[in-house]
Amino acid sequence: MVKRVKDAELLLKVISGYDPKDPTTLIPKRKKFSKR
Repeated sequence: MVKRVKDAELLLKVISGYDPKDPTTLIPKRKKFSKR
């Protein structure tokens, strides 16, 4: 269950355009610049 919950949180982060392991991979250039 814990793994599934973490996966769900990770999926939400990925969908929102954030990936802790590879932030530059999934974030569009616009979001990249706006975040920094």
